[in-house]
Amino acid sequence: MLQFLRLLALPAFFLLFSLSLTEARSVEFALTADWPTWPLSSLQEAAEYLANEVEGDESLLWTLVDTLERSPGRDRFDRAALAERFEMDDMDAVWALTLNETAGLLHPLSQNLLHLYLSLRAYSPALEMHRSLRKGKAFRAAVATAAAVEESGCDEGTSVSWAVISPGMGQREKVICDADKLEETLRTAAAAAAAVVMEEGGGTKEDTRVLSFDHVYPSSSSSSSAVVVTLYSTLGTSDFYSFHHRLASHAATGACTYVLRHFIPSSLPSSSSSSLPSSNKTVPTALQGYGMYLDIKNMEYKNIDDSPAPSGGGEGGKEGGQEQQQQQQQAIAIDEEVSGLLFPKLLAREPSLSTELRTLRSNLLEESSLPSSPSSVTNMKVWRLRDLGLQAAQTVATAKDPLRKLVDLSQNFPSHASRLSSLKVKEEFRQGALMGTQSHVLGYGTSLKPGHLFINGLPKPVTGAIFNVFDILKMLREEVQRLTALSSLPTSPAVQKQLVRLAATAGAAAAAQDGEEVRLDIYRGSRGALVYLNNLEKDARYRHWPSSLRQLVYPSWQLQALSRNLYTLTLVVDMADAASLKAVAIMRELYERTFPVRFSVLMVSKEGKWEEVGEEGVVGEVQEVVKGGKEGGREGAKATSAVVGMLFHHAKEEHGLAAAVEFLFNVGVGGGGGREEGGGVPTRLGTYGDVVRAYSGALATAKKDRNRAADYVAEGWQALEEGKGGEGVCGMHRLVKDKGLPVGCFLLNGILSMGLDLDQGIMEMLGQEQQFLAGLVSQGRLKDSTKSVLGSVLRKGKGVYSRWCPWLEGERRRKAVSVMWLGGSGGAGAKLAHSGGSVEREKGAKEGGVWEEMQYLHPPGTGGEVKPLTVVMLADVGSRKGAESVQTLLGFLRAQGDEGRGEGEGEAVMAGGGIEKEEEEGGLGVRCIIVHTPPSSSSPSPLEKDGGVILGHLLNVVATASSSFPSALSVEEENARLHVLEKFAAFVTEDSSRSSSSSSSSSVYDIFLETLQADLEEGRGGGGGEAALLLQAAEGLKEEAREGIARADALQEAAERAILTRKALGVRLTPAGGEDGREEGVVLVVNGRHIFLGGKALHPLDVEIILSVETQTYTQHLLELFQPPPAAVAAAGAGAGAIVRRASDLIMMSHSFLNVYVRHPRVDIESHLDHIRDTPIESLLLDLQPPGKSSSSGSSSKGYSDEDDDVLSSLSITVLLDPLGEAAQRLSPLLTIFRDLLHLPIRLLLAPSPELTEFPLKSYYRFSLFPTRDSARVLFQALPPSLVLTTRVDTPESWNVQTKRAVQDLDNLKCEEIEEGGEGGKKGVVVLCGDREGSTHTSAELVLKNLLISGQCFDARMMEPVNGLQLILVDGTEGEKKEEEVEEVEGGVEKRHHSDTLVMQNNAYFQLRADPGLWKVKLAEGRARELYEVVSEDEEEGGVLKLVPGQELVVAKRDFSNSVETLKVQKQAGKEDVPLLDEITQEEEGGWAGGKDGMWSSLSNLWKGKAVQNGKEGDGKEEEEDETVHVFSLATGHLYERMLKIMMLSVSKRTSVPVKFWLLENFLSPAFKTAALTMAKHYGFQVEFITYKWPDWLRQQTEKQRIIWGYKILFLDVLFPLSVKKIIYVDADQVLRADLKELWELDLKGRPYGYTPFCTSRNETLGFQFWRSGYWANHLRGRPYHISALYVVDLVRFRLMGVGDKLRAVYDQLSRDPASLANLDQDLPNYTQHMIPIYSLPQEWLWCETWCSDESKARAKTIDLCNSPLAKENKLHMARRVISGPLFNESWVELDEEVKALVG
Repeated sequence: MLQFLRLLALPAFFLLFSLSLTEARSVEFALTADWPTWPLSSLQEAAEYLANEVEGDESLLWTLVDTLERSPGRDRFDRAALAERFEMDDMDAVWALTLNETAGLLHPLSQNLLHLYLSLRAYSPALEMHRSLRKGKAFRAAVATAAAVEESGCDEGTSVSWAVISPGMGQREKVICDADKLEETLRTAAAAAAAVVMEEGGGTKEDTRVLSFDHVYPSSSSSSSAVVVTLYSTLGTSDFYSFHHRLASHAATGACTYVLRHFIPSSLPSSSSSSLPSSNKTVPTALQGYGMYLDIKNMEYKNIDDSPAPSGGGEGGKEGGQEQQQQQQQAIAIDEEVSGLLFPKLLAREPSLSTELRTLRSNLLEESSLPSSPSSVTNMKVWRLRDLGLQAAQTVATAKDPLRKLVDLSQNFPSHASRLSSLKVKEEFRQGALMGTQSHVLGYGTSLKPGHLFINGLPKPVTGAIFNVFDILKMLREEVQRLTALSSLPTSPAVQKQLVRLAATAGAAAAAQDGEEVRLDIYRGSRGALVYLNNLEKDARYRHWPSSLRQLVYPSWQLQALSRNLYTLTLVVDMADAASLKAVAIMRELYERTFPVRFSVLMVSKEGKWEEVGEEGVVGEVQEVVKGGKEGGREGAKATSAVVGMLFHHAKEEHGLAAAVEFLFNVGVGGGGGREEGGGVPTRLGTYGDVVRAYSGALATAKKDRNRAADYVAEGWQALEEGKGGEGVCGMHRLVKDKGLPVGCFLLNGILSMGLDLDQGIMEMLGQEQQFLAGLVSQGRLKDSTKSVLGSVLRKGKGVYSRWCPWLEGERRRKAVSVMWLGGSGGAGAKLAHSGGSVEREKGAKEGGVWEEMQYLHPPGTGGEVKPLTVVMLADVGSRKGAESVQTLLGFLRAQGDEGRGEGEGEAVMAGGGIEKEEEEGGLGVRCIIVHTPPSSSSPSPLEKDGGVILGHLLNVVATASSSFPSALSVEEENARLHVLEKFAAFVTEDSSRSSSSSSSSSVYDIFLETLQADLEEGRGGGGGEAALLLQAAEGLKEEAREGIARADALQEAAERAILTRKALGVRLTPAGGEDGREEGVVLVVNGRHIFLGGKALHPLDVEIILSVETQTYTQHLLELFQPPPAAVAAAGAGAGAIVRRASDLIMMSHSFLNVYVRHPRVDIESHLDHIRDTPIESLLLDLQPPGKSSSSGSSSKGYSDEDDDVLSSLSITVLLDPLGEAAQRLSPLLTIFRDLLHLPIRLLLAPSPELTEFPLKSYYRFSLFPTRDSARVLFQALPPSLVLTTRVDTPESWNVQTKRAVQDLDNLKCEEIEEGGEGGKKGVVVLCGDREGSTHTSAELVLKNLLISGQCFDARMMEPVNGLQLILVDGTEGEKKEEEVEEVEGGVEKRHHSDTLVMQNNAYFQLRADPGLWKVKLAEGRARELYEVVSEDEEEGGVLKLVPGQELVVAKRDFSNSVETLKVQKQAGKEDVPLLDEITQEEEGGWAGGKDGMWSSLSNLWKGKAVQNGKEGDGKEEEEDETVHVFSLATGHLYERMLKIMMLSVSKRTSVPVKFWLLENFLSPAFKTAALTMAKHYGFQVEFITYKWPDWLRQQTEKQRIIWGYKILFLDVLFPLSVKKIIYVDADQVLRADLKELWELDLKGRPYGYTPFCTSRNETLGFQFWRSGYWANHLRGRPYHISALYVVDLVRFRLMGVGDKLRAVYDQLSRDPASLANLDQDLPNYTQHMIPIYSLPQEWLWCETWCSDESKARAKTIDLCNSPLAKENKLHMARRVISGPLFNESWVELDEEVKALVG
């Protein structure tokens, strides 16, 4: 009864309460993209989601296609697709149907994620990309004429399915929209494709019609069709299925390749001049995933526009009423509590009082948010500030719903601060915060830093300048996908959780192991091949140095010089390569400067041909050339490394080491030649004659006998002809081959460094090595008595190997492709865990069948042992390299078996303190599968002649027998069978050509048997019992060999098996240029990790290295987890083999999962949290459970729980947040979604600052993240009317967002008090805050104008930024336009590309404006294309650089993620020494080098890449462009926009040549942009709006004014198109009195920019000029301090000198101190004057009253309205006063009225 009475009293209470409050205001934002949305978008986006649900497997997409066809609501899809206008009901219906039809295809968590993805429109860019691809000549031709429409059946307004039929690359395509025409069109295309194949002979040109992200219908055929059909259509519609069924049947048989893309109708905007109706099928795409700041603005100068406040009038009041009603209807959160009242429950109980209750809620919210005064918001006393962090943490921790309290507190902190500061902090929270920081449990130096999100230990920092919710959701989704795959592992959820934990614990150890140094012992056994050029322990030049190793222990900041061979440097070079010659030149310099290093060189051929002809063959080739056997004669023949190596060794043997060293250091021509020619670096090796002359000169110098030069020349030729020095050259080649060394590297004490960048890398390596050696001395491991320091290091050091294998690189292992083998006993089932469609089931059955049938090769006698390593080798075993690899792998298996153990065969894997052969442990525990991958072409010979097919078949036969346990064969018999296969592989390698061409009818195996028998009879290959056993095994396999070739389908069966295995493994082999079209690529897959051998055969030592590395991290843990008890195996009897195989399978599957899972390092969160248990810090750890579930209940309201669910039970989310940090503002809404929508438990660890000294959050914040389709708006409610607020957008890095509609000044959101007459003549005060009269609601619309492409550009050889390299972005489907295709665009500027930029030195960064679609990044014409070429690294070939076809980087912009593209380039051959940028140096008298007509003009022309003839550039358009003055400016807020319009008007009136304004769009209002374009048309100038996104790696500014200052100076090199050569910056608050052409033509004397120095003529303000004394005076040293209100920039010189890079580097360093760069745009260029010269403009170019005297005003050419530190006068008052009188043609007021008359 009492409760009922209270409810009755609510209306009266509300009335009294509402009268007591001043109405608070609200601000609302919405963001859209210009690309279209239509009712079927949600279905299409869901299809994209499903296509990406399993990496590399799109089966779920095709399952959805089948499911939708059976859907009872399918007719709704048809109605929505064919509707003439957009209907919200259609969109709602499709949304609901989409979620319903996908529910059975996904795990519940993935389904909830799909819901969120659809709400965020995360896949809308992918749809827009599909829409952008539907263009081109074929589409235009299909609708060009009535006849074309009749033939194609296409109509742009009604057709919803467009099929593009392409008969081949470069062939004419045809578009049809009528499914009945498909069959005939396909027949025509197939005939055309066949004709093309016959004409071109089946070339291998890259097919670009099918893109990497395309949805290709699965085909059961092993061959691909030349005919590609790309269908643009809409899933679920009848029209789609009429095409789909026909195309699917053709694609299944291989008759065509069927590609599916989405159809989205294009909007046709209405036009007054067009009679066509506007298309109403689409609406703009409403986006979420962004944040909005409302910053409290500093109003020191009160610079606000005094124009009348906007008034709606007319219907405005009505609309305002609707807005207020809309505000009241805002959704109320579940369990929301306001001032002790639970409004959701009240509304549920009393729906009739809904209006009153909502109004009461709004007023209570308003009351709680109102500060006592504007100053009280941020100007708190220090003693009230101190505990705010602790008070906030306590408030959150003790709240009923901590997460919602965190959202409210962090996002509305300015309104809560005063009330919060009065809260008493409990001691447990104070102690917890102090202990967290003081004990280093939290914060710097640990993995747990505030502002971090951890998903199963995978860290995601959220404290940076950029916050991208799409990246976080992608990270969560990928983790769910991995756990979903893991859930198909046939083990318990508890074991799966152990594996996830193991990833964090053992994964950390693996990361540490990857970072350890690897050393190679290439020195043992190198005698005769490796020649040391010096010996620090014996040579006289080093004798005066100390020899005691104790010197290393003493502190030193430079390299210690000891007469000991502490450091041994070895170059592995190809002397015919320019980089090698440069490296040798650097070595020469170090040698001559007596660096304390022992030097040596290995000279081999980079091309590797010597591997084919043998080392002796290399020497023979040299002899053949010298004897005249080669065309062109010996003198002019191109020299090789072998020539240099032979003469080097000959010189050493005949004339001593000094002569050999002299020769080595003087080889090469160009670049100034050797030391006698000036000491330059040679650029090429030259000819045989050049090398022989260098030999002669070196001997003459060494022996000091110039008279015998001719004799030495003759000696050199004779030595080459006789092959002298050949033994040393053969030794070099043999050593490099045996040690696996890459050509073009160097080693320091065995540490290998890729590349030959000695000048950059050697000093750092030497410093690190000195520390390492000093440590060994301190430990007593190195002593003065140590005979060889290098030998001791390589003998006792950790991680020392006897051979280099690329797999030793930790980075390579981390980047390697890895595939999860999960599910069943084989593993394909991982991809099928939550599917169920027909296509998926069929594919799963096939691939799963492959794994079920797989039989393994085991080391002899080990079939009953658990094998932690599963190795799959894919190779064409009939090729030379494939057969060699089979031979190696079989030999390794035999050595690992019972017969091979303990014999000590081969070389140890590691020469130092690592794993060797593990003899005591019984080998490495390996099982193998060898899959024959036949050549793609038809068999080159009859089947019985194909050794590859026979060997592949026999490998399967032996594997089947080897896999059975207990085995029917003895250990000796198993070993013999492997030995036979090993010998047969050797036979295939050596004699395949002879056997396949033999006229004998015998098969290859018969010939092999005859050869084997003959060898054994002659005692080769074994004797006695071993020979008999071997022959018996070979005879036993003879029948198997015959059976394998008896079936006609043997080759086809092998091919299909290879294809299915490749698919299951995710391996894609490419032809490596073998004979007969054979694929010679060899791939090892070890527990799911792919190891490409770089086109080489498998080496015996490589096997041991690879497998030993793979066992070091997880093997022991997994063995402990899955090793079956011996008793269980013994009791199983005949079933023991199945138990052992299951354990091996589980280890294999688990290891493959971990390989993928730990690609990104994880943090062991559980261990960290264990440290805070039972400490005061635990009071700050909150366990946030989903709704309907408590910490102990374990049940969920959604019907599934984490205890019962394999995925949820393994998923852990931990967050560390400072409750008053920006990360809390951003992340707390997402955490709410995680908990309430995704039903994920969260652990929140609060990390408040124990003591604050400044106000932490000076902004209100909202983040757009709503799990519904229709709530994409950001709303601020109950904002204090007393505050002036300025907006700031928080977007992902790739978003370029601008304002589309706004009535209010978004830079100065304020409330105005206006007096109005009341009853009885009394005046009242009305507060106006809204867009319309009577409204307190402000709204604005934003637009996503572009998605940015950002990336890094490196020199691929040096891995250095190519700063200054100019790039362009062109359409990915149409490419760069030709001159005749260029069209006029806005402003009359012709553009052949979409956007352009240059590469920064800072982070090698580049940024280009794009849209969703396919794009190509290309080198710009001019210097970029003249000097550089685009390359890529071929990982399968060991990182070899290859030219990229088309010289472009293809980028698909199809999502919102912060992806970073990588562009790699290299200098073109012969241009390695030509610089891209020119160093400009300062001359003694003439200032900075270069002038307008001198050297600088030449540099400018070089930069542009234009020809200069008769003193004039060939392009006539350049002359016209040079006549235009380019003016740059920016503004924010209505006041400065008003002044900017006046500045533009004054410039256009005073300048005598055409003017183009470049205005930074980032902060401009839509009204200003419209006005500027109107003014441009009226006054005849040009306007272009430009933008650039502040990169996330460059230190951000958070205050808008400082952001604007940054844009004035930090991005001048990239802000404008590359065609703009000069700009003049003019502040918005200036008025011009002179012709800007005069400043435009001013000679800057070679400086990149010119500024005006500050005036010093007004005495009363001199005291405010801080640069006149103290730090600035000392720093400037007499240079003037300049003002940044007006400056001119020579952009060509600015870019050429890399000024932008220098400014950004200095800024990033200085801005670390918040107190530095107080006036960023002025302080930065003035600070850097010593490195970037400023040309001081004449003083009259800028006058401002604050600093300049009244007398100098008459000479002023521009008037600037500087803020006065004395008066702090309003800008408008100053403008009206200062810019008036007889000095001006028009006063400021008159100019203002003129603008208003034109644009309002």
